[in-house]
Amino acid sequence: MKFEKIKRKGPDDICIYLSYSGNIAYSSEIKKENYVSIGFKQNIEIWLRHVLQFEPNKRSEDFPNSIGVFDYLKNVLKKKNHYSFFCSQT
Repeated sequence: MKFEKIKRKGPDDICIYLSYSGNIAYSSEIKKENYVSIGFKQNIEIWLRHVLQFEPNKRSEDFPNSIGVFDYLKNVLKKKNHYSFFCSQT
């Protein structure tokens, strides 16, 4: 079956990959190797959990604040990420 492994993913899984042992693995989060900020990661994971549902009718169900799927994405992408660094010389 063409989508067998995708159908087996859980509703919170947003990533399917081949593990080091050669097995198919599922993950509900963006891996740290993608180097995205924590705020962006949390928001985009919410969006991905919705839009990556296998059943099309579930992709927009129960979206936060009854906002549209692509309106939510637009809001995530519009957010500015601020970083603060503190260096102390002693």
